[in-house]
This record gives sequence, structure tokens and C-alpha cells, in this order.
Amino acid sequence: ADVFREKGITDGDNYFTGIARYNSKDRIHFDSQLVDAIYNEWELQLEKLYENDIPVSHIDSHNHVHYRYELFFVLKRLQKKFDIARVRIKDVKPIGFYGIFNSSLPRKTPPLHREFSNLIWNMLLKTVPPPVKTADHVFSYRSLCKYLSTGSRCPKRGVFEIVVHPGSDYLDYFSEENSWVENKKLEQLLPDFSMITYHDL
Repeated sequence: ADVFREKGITDGDNYFTGIARYNSKDRIHFDSQLVDAIYNEWELQLEKLYENDIPVSHIDSHNHVHYRYELFFVLKRLQKKFDIARVRIKDVKPIGFYGIFNSSLPRKTPPLHREFSNLIWNMLLKTVPPPVKTADHVFSYRSLCKYLSTGSRCPKRGVFEIVVHPGSDYLDYFSEENSWVENKKLEQLLPDFSMITYHDL
């Protein structure tokens, strides 16, 4: 849509510029024209999947753009229209993950306002109709392995979504992660777990 180029979301060749990511520092004014265009785009993408008999297990998005508060009701409208009950939640880790009680962890403590904002978004996702089935936490494969490597433990019960990036070897982060997946590092660190998909929730 022309509005995407006007807002700088896509370039002249219709490639995404990256400014629409939910954590982007770039500011976009989400007026009604843009919100409607995004709804229409996402609606067409879902229709294309169903037309080709591809089952939709859950709603997710590249660079997590569905996390943006400005698009919350776009997400909810699509959930209702296509009867999709499962949606990826925002990234809120268990206490201790960021080194609050464990200084050996490799990641910095995130700004508390971001964690609070994520918790509020997850709460709204679960309470505003239509209802949602989702995981309890979201980890990248690499970050969960690093967390467990410190001797920390996961809660005994709960559903953890494990995010991997197969084929993304252009960054050292992804190369290391893909190597760990191939060598089943998570299975070595956490032998007692069951693998499910969103269809199983």
C-alpha cells in the first residue's frame, strides 16, 4: 500500500525498512489510514494461508510487530474473524533470568518500565475478548541454554515457547544458536521436558 511507503515502513521496492518493529526507536504515527491498511494486509495474508489449506496454529509476526499497542485491536479483530485462539505473548522472563538474583547471567537487567509494559500487554491479551491460549514464557533457544548453564532452574510446571532462527547464520548469535540446536544442547541441560506445538495448547 502507498501508505506504507509514505510512513517509511517499506522502501521504494516494497521491502520493510525495520522501523515498525515493536521495540524500534523510530516514531511512527499510527493514524486510522495506516491502521486500516495494516489490518487489510494481515487479513489478506491469513486468507492466503487458508486458501492454500495451511493450518494457522497461532498469530505471530516478524520482528514482533503485533506487540505494538497501536495494533492491539487489529490483532483482536483478526483473532475474532478467523477464530484464532492462540497468540504469542510478550517476552517476560522468570525472576532471576536477567541477573536480578544471579550476577553470572550474561544479560543485563532490562528497564523496569519495559517489563511492566510487557506484563500489561500480556494481561490485556488474555482478558480482552476473544480469549487466548498461549505460552507462559518466551525464550530464544540460545538465551534459555545460557540461563540453564548458570545452574538456574526453570519452573517445574508451565509452557515455554522456544524461539529458534534456522538458517540465520549472518550473525554470530544465530550461528551459535543453530549449532546448539544441532547438538541438542537444551536436551542436555533440561532432559525432563515434553515438546509440543501451539496446536497442542
